[in-house]
Amino acid sequence: MHSHLTYCTSILNSITIANKSCIEKVQKKAIRIMTGSSYNAHTAPLFQQHAILPFDKLILQAQLSFMHSKEYQYAPRSFINIWPKIGDREPYLNLRNANDFYLPIPRTETFKNLHTIPCHLHGMSYYLKSNYNRTKLPLNGP
Repeated sequence: MHSHLTYCTSILNSITIANKSCIEKVQKKAIRIMTGSSYNAHTAPLFQQHAILPFDKLILQAQLSFMHSKEYQYAPRSFINIWPKIGDREPYLNLRNANDFYLPIPRTETFKNLHTIPCHLHGMSYYLKSNYNRTKLPLNGP
């Protein structure tokens, strides 16, 4: 089941909240069955004990991995002009957030979930933003 959840998680961010909730419930049921826990056991310790990311963290990891590839320019060339840096748009201004991505305001609900992808990168610590090694991208800081 885990391999099915990790497939295209960046795209799965755009599903509805109701569908995301259903997937999370199925994942929780699956980990309870795998561990032989009771039907109402808390799943957070089970996920941590077995080193499995919950569905929302899988989506976050996929988004951060994608933004890392964009930041360090190993993403496909088709993503070069998506989310330019604020400093690239306003080169004549000395801005404190010049290295952040410019985020246009989405006009429709469909694009609001895609808008969150660079937002996660803005909220990260400098340690994670400056980490060039993509295989060592932790979800928690140092």
